[in-house]
Amino acid sequence: MVRRYLGKLPPSLLGEVIANLRAGVVLQNVDGTILACNPSAPIVLHMTADELLGRSALDPAWRALDENAEPMSGQAHPTMVSLRTGKVLEGIVMAVRGGNDELVWLQVDCYPTELPEGPAVLGVFTDITAVRAREMELRGTVEVLQRALLPEAFPLKPWLVADGRYQAPTGTIAAGGDFYDLFEIDGGRSGFFIGDVCGHGVTATSTMALARYTLRGVGHAVESPVEVLERLNEALLRGGVDEYCTAVYGVATRAGDGGADVVLAVGGHPLPVLLPHDGPPREVGEHGTLLGFPNIPPHHTDVEVHLRPGDQLLLYTDGLLECPEPRATVDDMLARIHAGPTPTATIEIAMANHPVEGRPRSDDTALLVLAVPAPDDSGYDDAGS
Repeated sequence: MVRRYLGKLPPSLLGEVIANLRAGVVLQNVDGTILACNPSAPIVLHMTADELLGRSALDPAWRALDENAEPMSGQAHPTMVSLRTGKVLEGIVMAVRGGNDELVWLQVDCYPTELPEGPAVLGVFTDITAVRAREMELRGTVEVLQRALLPEAFPLKPWLVADGRYQAPTGTIAAGGDFYDLFEIDGGRSGFFIGDVCGHGVTATSTMALARYTLRGVGHAVESPVEVLERLNEALLRGGVDEYCTAVYGVATRAGDGGADVVLAVGGHPLPVLLPHDGPPREVGEHGTLLGFPNIPPHHTDVEVHLRPGDQLLLYTDGLLECPEPRATVDDMLARIHAGPTPTATIEIAMANHPVEGRPRSDDTALLVLAVPAPDDSGYDDAGS
C-alpha cells in the first residue's frame, strides 16, 4: 500500500515522504536518468548518491539481468517499460551490478508520474540478494528430490516403446510437481501414468512421491485404471496432504495384430492425444474428477483405445500450453502436432511446434509418449515379448 501511495504523490512531496524508507526510491525522467533518490537507494546498490544520480537505466554498466539471470536490455528495464507504456509494474525481479561490481538482486516496482517537463517514473526497490540465494539453494535440493522420482529409463518391450521429458518452469525458484512413469506389470502388460500436483516446492514433491508409488503399487494389484485412480484419491485424502493432483493412468496390453490395446482413465487431467500413423491427432478418454480434493465424489471412466503399429499416444501436463499471455489451447496444439519417427522425436515436435515455444513458461511441463513400432521398424513385428 505504501508503494501504491508513493506512486500518486506529487513530486514536491516525494523527498519528505520517502526519506526514511528502507526501500530504495528513485525518480527518473523520460529517458531513464535518475533525478533524485532517497538515502536508502545508494545503500541498497552499494554505491554513493553521487555515483547514482545522473545515471540512466539505459547505462550498459549496470549489466542488468532478468529473473532468469539472462542479460536484460536497457529498453526491457522495468522503469523504461513503465515509462513507455504508462503502466504500473510491480514485483519485477532483476539484478544489477552495484558498487564494487557486486551483483545485487532486486524486487522492483514502478509507478508512472508527471514532472513539469514531462513523464517520469518512480522506482521503488528492495534488496532480495540473500533471499534469492536461499531460495536457489532450496530449489536445488527440491529438484534433486524431484528428478530422483522420475524414471531414468523405461522397460524394453518389442511391441511398445516410450520416452518421457520433464522441463522446469521459466523464471521460478520453486520446482514443480509433474511426474510420469511406464512400468512392467507382466510380460504382456505395461502400466503407465502422468500426473500434476497442484503446487510447488517441498510439499508438492512429497505429494508427487506419494502419488507415484501409489500408482505403481496399486497398478500391480488391480486391473481397472478407474480403481487405481480411486485408490490414489483415497491415499491423498487419507494422507492429509494440502495439495490435490491430476493424473492419467492406463494399462497397455499386447494385441494380436501387433498393436496394443490400451485402457485408461483420466482424473482432472488433460486428455491424452492419439497420434495415428495415417490420420490427424485427436483426444481420447473422458474427463474425470480431481484426485485428493475434499468433498468431491470421485467419477472416472475406463476408456479403451487401440494403438495400431505405427500409432503413438501422447500424454502431457498443462504446462505444455501455459505461458504468461496468451495461453495456448488444445486446438492450437492439435493443429500443430504430429507423430515423429520415434517417441523422442514426437516430444521434440510437441515442445517446438506449439504456440508458446520460445516464450516463458509459467508452469513445469511433463510429456510421456508411447508408441507401437511399425512392422518395418527394426523388425519389431517378428520379435517376441
